[in-house]
Amino acid sequence: MSLGTVTASEPIQKSNSSGPQNIKNIFSASWLVELANDPSPRGRMLLGNTITDMLDNGNAVEQDIIADILMHIVQRVEMDVRRGLAERLARQSNAPHELIVWLANDEISVARPVLVLSEVLDDNDLMTIIHGRDMNYRQAIANRGKIGSQVVKALIASHDESVLQSLLKNDAILLEEGAMRQLLQAAKHNENLKEPIVVRREMRSDLALELYWWVSQELRSEIQSRFNLNRAKIDEALEVTLQEILGTRTSGLENITPEIRYVAQQLHTARRITSGLLITTLRRGQVNMFIALFAEVLKLPIDKVGEMLGHSSGEFLAVCCRAQNILKPDFASIFLLGRAGRTAEHTVDPQELSRTLRFYDQLNFSHASLLLERWQREDSTLNLSHPDTSTAMQMLAG
Repeated sequence: MSLGTVTASEPIQKSNSSGPQNIKNIFSASWLVELANDPSPRGRMLLGNTITDMLDNGNAVEQDIIADILMHIVQRVEMDVRRGLAERLARQSNAPHELIVWLANDEISVARPVLVLSEVLDDNDLMTIIHGRDMNYRQAIANRGKIGSQVVKALIASHDESVLQSLLKNDAILLEEGAMRQLLQAAKHNENLKEPIVVRREMRSDLALELYWWVSQELRSEIQSRFNLNRAKIDEALEVTLQEILGTRTSGLENITPEIRYVAQQLHTARRITSGLLITTLRRGQVNMFIALFAEVLKLPIDKVGEMLGHSSGEFLAVCCRAQNILKPDFASIFLLGRAGRTAEHTVDPQELSRTLRFYDQLNFSHASLLLERWQREDSTLNLSHPDTSTAMQMLAG
């Protein structure tokens, strides 16, 4: 049906009858076009009011005519007029479906109120928009007062941080267990999702325990206060978290995340960082976890430990291991695995290994301990720009 199929010569006038009014008596199509082209506040107000009246007064057949006319008009008007119409139609349950879908795919400033509020959009409409439009549209959908489970899954699958935040902060919706578990996994690696998921009403003690070692001390206190977790369960969760971290092969200082630091700190407090654990992390390619753990043991900055591990000389690492009473076979494994994980060739020169082990043999525990204590007091004395520890040894002798 086209715009030309409806003709009326009189401007809008309401009938005094109580029954449905004939559409020809409600509006003039030409006047609607004239209103649509009128940028004045009065013109926009009249257009919005007229459309509302048309939707309220038309019967089922007339609604189709109205929708056809409105589609022609809306596509021709400027954005702020479309924005005003979208805000008005978003709250109308009888708004034409085709028009609402069109507005929902308009510029985001037009689409947002429709995406957030309109009950006319069904799950299929929303899924199409989620897959076909950008993050801004998905974020608007995440703020709806009612969202179907399939739509929630599609929003989570987008992996957009702002979309996930909006879902977690949307108190009007109830997240199913599957959605909570997916969001929990995302929150483990995203600082901005941790607090919103911890305070969700759907959070249970078992989910909170799974997240416990991935969040800050403040949020751990919040979890403990809310669920009163026992010590044995918390310790068990620490083991699970450690295994999960070790199961992910990532390396480098840039991948030492806050949760890895939390776990390293807690393991050190519990006296659980052993030579075996350090070697295991390196064997699994978890150079970042090794650096975080060893930095806790040595009480040295993480960047210094990372630089030491990749240093051309193994003497600095030897001093630290000797000061921690790490046995020679374990030191050799740490040196080989650490060096192999930090070089492109993933190999170590046998002569370099022999030199480093001879240096380790010549070190005594007291000298190594004194040197490490000096580095701990003032880490600038750990001069890793030097080719070996000779300067540090001279300072110690002096």
